[in-house]
Amino acid sequence: MVVQEFVQFTVNGLLVGSLFATIAVGFALIWGVVDIINLAHGEMVMLGGYASYWLVQVAAGGEASLLVALGSIPVAIAVMYAIGYLLQRLLVQQVSDASVFLTLLITFGISIAIQQLAIIAWSADPRSTPVALADPSMSVAGIVVPKLKSVAFVGALVLTALLWVYLQRTRRGRAIRAVAQNPQAAELVGIDVEHTRAVTFGLSAAIAGGAGGFIGMILSLRPQMGLIYTLKSFVIVVFGGIGSIPGALVGGLALGAVEQLVTGFISSTWTLAVSFSLLIVLLVVKPSGLFGQSIEGGDGGTRSGSSLALATPDSLREVALLVAGVGAVAAAVAVVVLGWLDIASLTVWAAILGPAGVLCLLWATVLDGERLWALFGLVVVTLALLQLSGPLPAADASAMLVVIGALAILWDVALDRARQVLDRSARHGWALLAAFAVVAVIVKAAGLLGQFWTTVAIQLYIFGVLALSWDLLGGQTGYPSFGNMAFFGVGAYTSAILFKTYGVSLPLSFAAAALAALVFAAVIGLLVLRLQGGYFAIATLGVLLVAIQVARNLDITGGPDGIILLDVPPQSVFYYALLGTLVAEVAVVYYLLGSRFGYVLNTIRDDEGKAIAMGINTTYYKTAAWMLAALFTGLVGAMWAPYNTFVDPQQAFNTAWNVEFIVMAFLGGTGTIAGPVLGAFGLWALVLQIDTFFPGVQLIVLGLVVIVTVVQFPDGVVGQLRERASAMEYYKHGGGAAGDPASDADIEPEGGDD
Repeated sequence: MVVQEFVQFTVNGLLVGSLFATIAVGFALIWGVVDIINLAHGEMVMLGGYASYWLVQVAAGGEASLLVALGSIPVAIAVMYAIGYLLQRLLVQQVSDASVFLTLLITFGISIAIQQLAIIAWSADPRSTPVALADPSMSVAGIVVPKLKSVAFVGALVLTALLWVYLQRTRRGRAIRAVAQNPQAAELVGIDVEHTRAVTFGLSAAIAGGAGGFIGMILSLRPQMGLIYTLKSFVIVVFGGIGSIPGALVGGLALGAVEQLVTGFISSTWTLAVSFSLLIVLLVVKPSGLFGQSIEGGDGGTRSGSSLALATPDSLREVALLVAGVGAVAAAVAVVVLGWLDIASLTVWAAILGPAGVLCLLWATVLDGERLWALFGLVVVTLALLQLSGPLPAADASAMLVVIGALAILWDVALDRARQVLDRSARHGWALLAAFAVVAVIVKAAGLLGQFWTTVAIQLYIFGVLALSWDLLGGQTGYPSFGNMAFFGVGAYTSAILFKTYGVSLPLSFAAAALAALVFAAVIGLLVLRLQGGYFAIATLGVLLVAIQVARNLDITGGPDGIILLDVPPQSVFYYALLGTLVAEVAVVYYLLGSRFGYVLNTIRDDEGKAIAMGINTTYYKTAAWMLAALFTGLVGAMWAPYNTFVDPQQAFNTAWNVEFIVMAFLGGTGTIAGPVLGAFGLWALVLQIDTFFPGVQLIVLGLVVIVTVVQFPDGVVGQLRERASAMEYYKHGGGAAGDPASDADIEPEGGDD
């Protein structure tokens, strides 16, 4: 019986897997010829499926014959070819020579806009193309074979075969292969490279649309289905090897069989988790695939070239310094906020203050830190000891901490740090940060913010932290992660479970959640941070989707129903806590980017090969930045859970938020401190206004903002303004005439080698 079930599930998987293979062939075609990982490829499948569905509805008005349904496929293919060609010519061509991150971002923007337009046009309800068959299945040796799936299997093989013949036997096909191998040489022999790339994009969309037509017959169509098929295509291409049609066929059939076996013997709810876990394993173990060739180096290389080495004494010192600094600052913020609001018990105070004080003392002595931290550490340890005996109320203790800490800072500045602290750029940066924090506290304390604007401010603080955290790795090192919301979700669920299930106080649950996100990032980082470019971006996106599926299937997380949290603090508590977190993160990032740690991160971004040649363990520094980003992201997720009073997989691992804070960082200017925060505030304000006056279209606007920003401001708005200001300053001091190409070439780009 088990053997028969195994064969039955395998046959079903092979029939559906042929469609996966056909979709993956189109995905690999763009990747190989245009050198772009098209994150909107799944939307081409979706649009092709809907085109076929509506053609059948127009022709038959309901259930149609198999001949009518098959007749709709060529029309859908033609429509999708035109859409793909135009997308390449109008949008994708604008970033054809840009970095992997920009190409991923613009195709992600296209994906979001198309998906939201489809929801508006056709609603989010699933649909399927109705086909009339007298007998929907047949039996072969005791195995039930659905007829429609058999038709789809044959149709998928025909589409793939026709594409192979076109590439091998036609003049345009030979031109496509020539552009894939060497676009410069192809242009020299008279091939129109841009037109050929547009034709390739059209062919990819056409074959995806044709597969979508068959999917509408045997499965279902939804506007949100695109991302799933894009990632499945990536799994198949990585498994079979880039540029290999036989590899794509084998990979697609194998993936279909695996998914059906998981559905049959385990549960359909675990299918996607297994598929995306397979993606991560393949990327780490064998990114070259079964039949493909390894791609080394470059922005889209498979591996960074650096192996995971043991930490050197210097790197151990760096990570200890990092942990000490983050711990001390986080403890200081927690002490002030919790003490002011008088919500922390004596035990919590001692648990927070004691270790924080020890870390400060370690930073000041063993790690050659500043005298400031020695004084601050002594104050913290003293208050911790006092709190154990209980002589001071929490508010008085926090006031003592603030006063003595301020005196320590003034004393340190007065002695020997005045010139460094009062440096022009540092003075302005700290002054703006301090002014922002003071104004935010005063406005809230004076009751000038109502509930609505307090909610808006809290969202701004959340996105400010998320955008700056993403930029620690994506902007400072050039490793664009598309999965940081996994840390947010881990923090949210850890906090919610500890608070509701085990009765842990919120402050301790926040600390545990931040630690859980940090450990999760360390484990995942050991795997994915050895990848580069598009491989790294897709792997992190896979991590996020695996996390969503796991949260939906565990009892402790409440499954798809989530967790409801009651008896949470008032809104003002979260206002101050999130404001403090944002200020603390800006301060920590400001300090780190001015240290050796920050210089190494920027060296990795500019030329990782050079950093490795200098003997730098780049994997260590990338992992440290990744963990620091996870710490703050997880901490915000932990605070968001009780603030929201409800946690479920869709909200905790919100993929829309994941895109938004990446766009925010990019919009403001990656690789800066102020840019991601300003981008977060600006984009959230825009989305809020659009959602207020034009509800339901904010994701379309988000997609358009992504597209316009990538095309018009490839360095971000803040980065672009800064570049123009530098050029104007150069011309002002006689560096050259504006618009003089020779003079422009002399301007050293910002962020170059020191």
